Amino acid sequence: MKLVREFRADAVIYFATKRCDNLFWEYQFIKDALEKENIPIKKIEGDISGDIPQREIRSFIELLDFIEA
Repeated sequence: MKLVREFRADAVIYFATKRCDNLFWEYQFIKDALEKENIPIKKIEGDISGDIPQREIRSFIELLDFIEA
């Protein structure tokens, strides 16, 4: 939450490597903390090659634009 406040983030994209259970259990704690601050969060899974599903990111950004309008 420190970085979210410091950078005044409007939303958070949580990237987790597929099959990395350690990152998935912490997600719920982060999500709960962000929801208390009314900050949207999107969990995206990817592999270690760095392939990020851009379609999911675009749809999240469009959703944020819709919420702000």
